[in-house]
Amino acid sequence: MLITIFSSTSLLLFISAAASLVRASDDPRTKILSNADGTRYTYCQAPFPNSDTHPEPEVKGSVLTSVQIFIRHGDRTPTSALEADADVTWDCDDLGSYIYTSSNNHLDPQNSLKQSFAVARQIIVSPRKSPFARYSWKGSCTPGQLTPLGAQQHRTLGGILRDIYVDRWKFLPADFDPSTLYVRSTDVWRTQQSAESLITGLYGPQVAEGRPPFFQMEVVPSAVEYMTINADLCPKAKDLEQVIKKKFSYKQVQNYTRGYLSEVRQIMGSDASLQDSVLPRLCHEMEPYCQEGQPDRCTTPAMGDLISSKKALDTAALYRDAPESREFLRLGMGPLAKDILDNFVTASPLVPQFKLYSGHDNTLAPLLGLLESTDMRWPPYASNLIFELWTAPSSERFVRIFQNGNLMKTTTNWCNLEWCAMSQFTANMEKYIPGDVLEECETE
Repeated sequence: MLITIFSSTSLLLFISAAASLVRASDDPRTKILSNADGTRYTYCQAPFPNSDTHPEPEVKGSVLTSVQIFIRHGDRTPTSALEADADVTWDCDDLGSYIYTSSNNHLDPQNSLKQSFAVARQIIVSPRKSPFARYSWKGSCTPGQLTPLGAQQHRTLGGILRDIYVDRWKFLPADFDPSTLYVRSTDVWRTQQSAESLITGLYGPQVAEGRPPFFQMEVVPSAVEYMTINADLCPKAKDLEQVIKKKFSYKQVQNYTRGYLSEVRQIMGSDASLQDSVLPRLCHEMEPYCQEGQPDRCTTPAMGDLISSKKALDTAALYRDAPESREFLRLGMGPLAKDILDNFVTASPLVPQFKLYSGHDNTLAPLLGLLESTDMRWPPYASNLIFELWTAPSSERFVRIFQNGNLMKTTTNWCNLEWCAMSQFTANMEKYIPGDVLEECETE
C-alpha cells in the first residue's frame, strides 16, 4: 500500500474516528487501514509473498547471491492475563519444547537423539485447583506463547519461501543442507518456535533416513540484544525516545485518543495494555470483554481498528517522521544495520546463504523506519521483510527489498528498491551505523 502514515490528513481522519467511537459504537473505516488493492490491513496476519508474482530480476542473467529475511513471530497469546480472562481457553497442545536427556555431560548436538535415553516434552498446564486460577485463563498456553495458529503461519510462509528460493530460483538446495542456513532469534520462546516453524515449512516434507540433520539457532541474551532497540544499554537512545514522545504531533495523537482509551479501560476494568488484550481476542473471534454488570457494553472490532490506527501513527512518528528519528535509529538499530550490510558485502555467489532473523514488532518497525518505508503500520503477526542481493553478469550488485510480499516503496525515493545499486544501498545503511556506539550512547 502506498500511504505515508502520519500526514496531517491521516491525523485528522484518525481524530474524527476516535471522536466517533466515543459517541457511538459503530465501526469507523479509516484510510489508514485500507490497502490499495481493496483489501484491508489486519493485525492478525501479515500478507505472504506470492511465488507466482515474485518478480524476475531487472537484468537478465543475474544470479541471486544472498537472502536475509526478518520475521515477526506468529500469532500469540496476550503477554499477560487479566481476571476477565478466567473463562477464556487458550490451547497450545500442539506445541512443546523437547529436551534430549543424557548422562553424557558433553552431548554431541548432532547426535543428541542417538545419545539420549529419553526425550522430555515441556507442556503448559493451567490447573484450576490452583488458588490463583482466577488470575489466568484456561488451557495449555502461557502468556505470550506462540499459538498453533502462529506456528502454522510460519510453516505456510516457509513453504512459500521454498517455492521461491528452492523451486524457482534454485538458490537453496532441494535437500536440506544446514550449511546454507543461518538462523538467529531473540531469547524468547515464541520467536524461536516461529523460526523452527518456518524452517519446517521450508524443508518439512522431507523425512531424513537415520538421524535427522542438525542446524544451529543463535540466541543472544536479552540483556545484550540488538535486534530491538536496547534503550537500557543506550541512555541517549532512551532520552531521544522521550524527546520524540513529547513532540506536539505525537502528543496530539495521545490527547485525542484519551477518551476512547478511557472507555475501553472502563469496560475491561484494567489498565493493562489494550492492544495486547483486545486484539488477540479479535484475531481468534473470541467473546469480547464486557463491563462487569453491563453485558451490552463490550469491546468491539471498531475499538480494535482504532487501536491499530493509533499504533500506526505512533510507529511512524517514533521511527521515521520526527527530526530525532534518524539519530534514535542510528543508536538503537545501528549494530543490526551493520550486520545487514556486512552480510551483503561479504556474500559470495559461490556460497549461497539464507539468513533468517526471528524477532518482534519492535524489530520490524524500526527497520521499516530506517528504510523510510511508506507503510509504517504496525507489523502484524508473521510480518516478513526480505532483503535480496543479486549479482549481474557485469559483476555489479543490486538489492531488492520486499515488505510483506510487496516491493518496498520509500517516502524519499532514496533508491528504487526493485533494483537498487549496492552502492546506493550501502550509502543509506551507513547513515545509520555509528562509529563507536557505546561512546555515542552515553548522555552528556
